[in-house]
Parts: sequence; C-alpha cells; structure tokens
Amino acid sequence: MDLISALQRVLDPLLEQTPFVFTGASPLVPGTNQRYGFLEYHAMLNTGRVVLLGLYQRPMMRTISVEAWFPTHLRAASAPAGGPPVTTRYQVWSYGPDTDVDELTKMIVSEVASWLQTLDISSGPDTAAPSTDS
Repeated sequence: MDLISALQRVLDPLLEQTPFVFTGASPLVPGTNQRYGFLEYHAMLNTGRVVLLGLYQRPMMRTISVEAWFPTHLRAASAPAGGPPVTTRYQVWSYGPDTDVDELTKMIVSEVASWLQTLDISSGPDTAAPSTDS
C-alpha cells in the first residue's frame, strides 16, 4: 500500500498556495523490499526561518509519520546547554491491509493543514534550497 503517492496528489495542490516547495519523494514500489517511502517539502517563512515538512511511510511497521521542524532547532538542541525541541509537530498513523487509503489521506492532510495555520506562511513560494537557515 503506497500512501506516499496518494498524499502527494492531495498535498501538492494545497501547498502550491503556500511558500512550501517540493523537495523530494520516494513512493513505495510494490514487490520490492523498500524499508520506507518519503515525501518532503521545505519553506522559508516570513520570519526568514526554514521549516521542513516530511512524511515517512514504514511498510513493515504499517505506519506513516509526519513531522514539521526547523533546522535551527537541531543545531540549538545539540548545543551543550540544549535548546528547543527539534520537531515542532509530529504525528503517527497506523494502517492495515483493509485501511481506506482515501480516508487515511484525508485525515493526514487535515492534520497538516492545521499545522500550516500555526506557521507564518502568508508569503508566496520560495524556491531556495533549505541548505541555510538564517
């Protein structure tokens, strides 16, 4: 069951209205022993900070996780004094062989949409790579 492709079909049009830019994807291919599939986006917020959005499907565990995080938090969290949590938002969904892909996709996209409302993302798309975070 490839949820990554289903999520991308719904998320791409939603994220086109935001500064989020597609970064990469690896959907699950039937008949292979792929350990995970992924779908990733990045954005530059109005504050100048980069935010990363990742969706990760682990078929052996029958889970899909979604996380949004700031690379600057990673650097701060690794400092001796610690820092803010690396992951700003994180959610995991389980699925089984009888799971309705469309229904699960709607639930996940609804959660991601609610996260977007908490970020300052009112500007248009930024096509810069997320290699730096000022």
